Amino acid sequence: MALIYDKPSPSYKSGHRVMCSHLMSTLDGYEGQQELIEFGKTIGLKPSWLQKKDTPYEHFDLMGSKIFAAGAAGAHEVPGRELVEVIRRRKNA
Repeated sequence: MALIYDKPSPSYKSGHRVMCSHLMSTLDGYEGQQELIEFGKTIGLKPSWLQKKDTPYEHFDLMGSKIFAAGAAGAHEVPGRELVEVIRRRKNA
C-alpha cells in the first residue's frame, strides 16, 4: 500500500474551523486510482468524492475524523511537499 496524506491544516467551512488534508496514492494511473478508491471505501469515502479524477492531482479531501481514520488504516502522514513531488512525477511521466 502506498497511500499518503499531507499534514492537516485548518480550513473554515460554514463558519466552523475544520482540519483538512489530502489523500493520494503514490502509484500512477489506473493502479493508483483503484488503490485510492478501495482504501477510501474502507474509511467511509465514496468513490464519487474523488477529486481531480484522471489527472496528476487525483486525491480525496479528508476532513476531521477521516484524517485520523486514514492514518489508523495505514496511510502515512507526510509533509505537503511529498504530495507535490508525486504530482510532479506524474506530470513528467
